[in-house]
Amino acid sequence: MKNNFSDLTSHHDVIEQDNSWLEFVNEIQNGKQIPFGEQLETYYIIYKKRKVEDGPPKVWVPGEYEKTSSNIAHFMRSLGFENYQDLHKWSVNNRSEFWKTVIKKIGFNFSKNPKQVIDLSGGKSNPIWFSGAELNCVDNCFTAEADKVAIISG
Repeated sequence: MKNNFSDLTSHHDVIEQDNSWLEFVNEIQNGKQIPFGEQLETYYIIYKKRKVEDGPPKVWVPGEYEKTSSNIAHFMRSLGFENYQDLHKWSVNNRSEFWKTVIKKIGFNFSKNPKQVIDLSGGKSNPIWFSGAELNCVDNCFTAEADKVAIISG
């Protein structure tokens, strides 16, 4: 291994782990050629001792554009949230309302509306989403104007 990240094996400094990974990614984004296998190995070395309670690794950080002009940024502002953490907290604490809002925002069309967004009668580990709903994918995928591209194949 050509990188010197082997000393980052302590789980107690998750910020240092994240910063080291982001620094490594920045090198690649700035043109350093590193084979994918070496990138993956570096990832595993940096996060080797990461514990579940430390939270997921920070593998990407949004730039200024994503923070201000992305769809999620517009969505957050439309709901009155200043940051992603507040949106996430609201979405976790208000699952049904969050998903109703998302479905409305993206213009998703059910052929038959759901009886409820989420049914937790079987417990949180066995949710039933959009019970009673029916949909036709064509009604949701091919909604653009007739002269617009519908499918791009590569």
